[in-house]
Amino acid sequence: MQRLNNENRARALGMLEFGISQNDVAMRFGVSRSTIARLAQCVNTTGSLSDRPRSGAPRVTSVRQDV
Repeated sequence: MQRLNNENRARALGMLEFGISQNDVAMRFGVSRSTIARLAQCVNTTGSLSDRPRSGAPRVTSVRQDV
């Protein structure tokens, strides 16, 4: 499954607000219905379309060392 970028997230939310079902929105963007449901729930909770920070291992090398 592909991830939705911020532009497509905004479009999907607009479609939901317009009254289009979650199944139809999911088919339109090629994602699962649960992805659209979680998107709507997250926006209602946080009020933001952007991704939330994810945990991860800290960098071991600096940007300069990577070059």
